[in-house]
Amino acid sequence: MYEFEFRTGKVSINWTVQAGLDGIVLPKAESEEDVLETEKLLSALEQERGLEPGSLVIVPTLETARGVVNAYEIVTASQRVVAIAFGAVDFTRDMGIHLSREGTELFYARSHIAVAARAAEVQAIDTPWIDVADREGLVRDSERGRQLGFRGKLLIHPSQIEPVNKVFSPSEDEVGYARKVVEAFSEAEAKGLGAISLDGKMIDVTNFRQAQDLIALAEAIAQREEEN
Repeated sequence: MYEFEFRTGKVSINWTVQAGLDGIVLPKAESEEDVLETEKLLSALEQERGLEPGSLVIVPTLETARGVVNAYEIVTASQRVVAIAFGAVDFTRDMGIHLSREGTELFYARSHIAVAARAAEVQAIDTPWIDVADREGLVRDSERGRQLGFRGKLLIHPSQIEPVNKVFSPSEDEVGYARKVVEAFSEAEAKGLGAISLDGKMIDVTNFRQAQDLIALAEAIAQREEEN
């Protein structure tokens, strides 16, 4: 059987790995060993079922205090890890605290996970909003997650797709301003300048690169929408 047991429970992927699968979400990941054991099982199944070696990715979900503390260890355990996700419901249960609508009790965990993901150059995916009927709460929570550095959010209902995509996608105004930054700074750089003023704000190479990243994200989203 392709399964293993770690501290928080047993995981079986025997019937999960099939042709057409992109990867798996690893629940309650707590250590490098959890990821490495999963990688070992995936490699064996890829070979057995004629799949390209290394093609299946892993998205560990951090849902305990131990998992949050070990976030960087987990996210750098394998090249298969392309993102890490946060699960607030089980995290607060593990901590023995109440999950509030404001999410104050999650601030450290969310920040730590987002920083670890950025340091490892993978995506950070925020915890789901569990009140499906509260669209305004979903939007506020998504905006909070984006501000902390998350690049997306776990969803539990189709009605959450549109508002979450809107929050995590650059707006037309953001893209327009980013293009102004890139154009203005490129012209200044050609003249040997390292910083400029644009609309009353100082722009340096860091702002320039941030603008480039935002434009690249917007273009990637537009391309995906065209393909779909």
